Amino acid sequence: MKRNMEYNEVPIVTESSEDRGLVPNQDDAVSLMMKYRPGDRNITRPNVIDLDPYGTAVPFLDSAVQAVEEGGVLLITCTDAAVLCGTYPESCYAKYGSITCKAKYCHEMGVRIVLGHTEKVCNKYGRYLVPLVSLSIDFYIRVVVRVFSSKNEVKHSMTKMSNLYQCCECSAFHLAPIGKLSVSKKSEKRKQKGGTGIAQDPEVAEETSASVMTSAPSSNPTIKEMCAAAAPTTTESAGFRFGTSTTTLAPSCEVCGHRFWVAGPIYSAPIHCKPYIRYMLAHLNDHKTEFAAFERIRGLLMNAADELPQSPLFYHLPTLAANLKTQTPPIARFRAALKQLGFEVSVSHCDADAIKTTATNSEVYDVMRCWHRLQEKEGVVVGSSPLAHAILATAPAIQADFSYRADCDFSRKVTGIAKYPPNAPFWGPMARAN
Repeated sequence: MKRNMEYNEVPIVTESSEDRGLVPNQDDAVSLMMKYRPGDRNITRPNVIDLDPYGTAVPFLDSAVQAVEEGGVLLITCTDAAVLCGTYPESCYAKYGSITCKAKYCHEMGVRIVLGHTEKVCNKYGRYLVPLVSLSIDFYIRVVVRVFSSKNEVKHSMTKMSNLYQCCECSAFHLAPIGKLSVSKKSEKRKQKGGTGIAQDPEVAEETSASVMTSAPSSNPTIKEMCAAAAPTTTESAGFRFGTSTTTLAPSCEVCGHRFWVAGPIYSAPIHCKPYIRYMLAHLNDHKTEFAAFERIRGLLMNAADELPQSPLFYHLPTLAANLKTQTPPIARFRAALKQLGFEVSVSHCDADAIKTTATNSEVYDVMRCWHRLQEKEGVVVGSSPLAHAILATAPAIQADFSYRADCDFSRKVTGIAKYPPNAPFWGPMARAN
């Protein structure tokens, strides 16, 4: 450990030293972090805690969220992707208190399950998290969050969690928040009498958050400046009323008429801080020779920065086409059709064929119905199945235009950047030794 620090030119200090540096330690990780819990002792708490165990990080989260300083950074790695991505839902519930399902968006769902569980652990100690960057990379989940203390903000955590309803047959899904925030009747009466009634209006809070999230990065930011981009925006609870949310979800899928799988809860709030990612990209470009996997890291971060923050999970274009037994449309033309109809659309860092959009399930499938009709007119052979027949029984309520648009084409030919470069030779964990 000391030899590694010396090789990387990191100063080695003792625990009682006031100098900045690293203290080599081979204690039990949980016991070590518990020494830094808030208490009467005058002890400096860690600025950054990086959890990178073999398997799940759940056993270390309880002590880590207590030990990290106010506004400190917590980095979490979970390599139990099989558990988080739907292979073992019973283990996922036992470890993370959430049920996962096997779907094309399962890796993003795994990221949101880790964030949701971490948020719940923080809430036990009057703390909450602000995500900086949250990624599914290869066979593991990696999230970076800031941890703050506020009993008021902890109350808002229930509005960041949602249950998932996934159709058993097609790709339609719904997210139902488990909690809601509404204006109390007393505040409404005060507002009618001429007062504000509310300590801070939600729209004002949203504008404040937007101003923080879109602040321009400095040319040579420090770590502190990078993390300041994800500073909390406190919303007072006075004048608001918390409660359980209601849902108007039909008992069967509106696209194909089949039943739903129920999963969750998952973290449904934004999982990235775009200014922070821009800082990371700027640092990466300035030190590209120091990173052997420069292209892959750059592509991953650029995709994360381009994701729609208000659209959790995504549709998988080849699966949409398979539902209708038709050829898969070019992804750039499908994005153009959605954008032409006024919907926002973006990529996902989890999958090159992902479609993140503000369109509803019915609207997405209406575009696919239009594509199916276009294929039939062009004489392309299309298949048939009970699911395809059920979906196509409904006529599209819109007319989609699949004309090419350059602003919807994120391929290397247009952007000059490979956003999904292939893995290096001998990538990933090898077979178990005999």
